[in-house]
Amino acid sequence: MTTKDNEAMPARANLHEALSVFLGEWRARIAGKAFDTLSILGVETTSEAYFARTFENHGFYRHYGLAVDDRTWMLEGETERARTVFDDDGATQTITWEWLRDGRWLPLCDRVATRVDGPPSATRRS
Repeated sequence: MTTKDNEAMPARANLHEALSVFLGEWRARIAGKAFDTLSILGVETTSEAYFARTFENHGFYRHYGLAVDDRTWMLEGETERARTVFDDDGATQTITWEWLRDGRWLPLCDRVATRVDGPPSATRRS
């Protein structure tokens, strides 16, 4: 990786550590069908705002802003948004999606994702 002469090398910080709750292998279904997403999560270096870039098994790509309040993460896109709540042990995500239609946010779908690769601490890096 290279940087411009006047840029500091990126470093992992506390903001990055908060994202570790998402690390690992998760399984989700909607209406009985598999719904798998590859997500790239990070922190914008200039604003220190979280972001998510998602690629899902139906061929869609999205870019979302991401915010956190305790165990609740909010994804905000141009036409979709989601509220993701992690349970106490971090092994289940309950996700409520909405979509923007005619200037109003409407229900899109609900999804539950479960961790399949062990407890959350097993995927965290020190």
